[in-house]
Amino acid sequence: MVNHVSFEEQVSIDSGRPDMVVNLPNGTIVPIDAKVPLASYLTAMETADADSRKLHLAQHAKAVRDRVRDLSQKQYWEQFESSPDFVVMFVPNEACLGAAFESDASLFEDAIQKRVLIASPINLLALLRAVAYGWQQHAIADNARKIAAEARELYGRMERFVGHFSDVGKQLGKVINVYNKAVGSYDRRLVPAARRFYELGISETEMVEPESIELHPTAPSTAAESESEETSRV
Repeated sequence: MVNHVSFEEQVSIDSGRPDMVVNLPNGTIVPIDAKVPLASYLTAMETADADSRKLHLAQHAKAVRDRVRDLSQKQYWEQFESSPDFVVMFVPNEACLGAAFESDASLFEDAIQKRVLIASPINLLALLRAVAYGWQQHAIADNARKIAAEARELYGRMERFVGHFSDVGKQLGKVINVYNKAVGSYDRRLVPAARRFYELGISETEMVEPESIELHPTAPSTAAESESEETSRV
């Protein structure tokens, strides 16, 4: 089988048991039957007499046509909840199928009218590869939907985080303003008295004065540019 093709073998239903049921990405199934009579064809291949061979090949074509009729009457497409209006009749030998078509030129068209798609190994492989491609595209589309959902979730989380981060920044700004006011009050009201105590010898170490915080400090690159401009002017 081809990779990425989902299938089940020997699925029992009311009207029979198809040899294989291939699952399509959209939930549809394709029943495949491989019960093709080959006795007349094998006899024809072993017969040296041309007329006898022709007779056996005609019988082979009739056997294939009879099998088409039987599959059509089973109506597999009516037995599954979601199925295309045809069943694949697999013939495991290209020469065998070619001999049937050569003996009965209208066999293929009549089978199509009866909703039976006669497939050789090459045709069946092409069909399965088409199904595999459909599964791959379905997986890609499904992954794209999952990625889009994850992206929306991540964007929403980032948006909420940025909101919280902005709130923190606003609160920090308020705290800095309050702190700077306290520093200013300290410089105006407490520092002069503290200096007088220090000058009177109350302590041997001078009190360290707190510094105010710039709410919007100058970026390093801007400061470097300013220094460069000062040097140029000098």
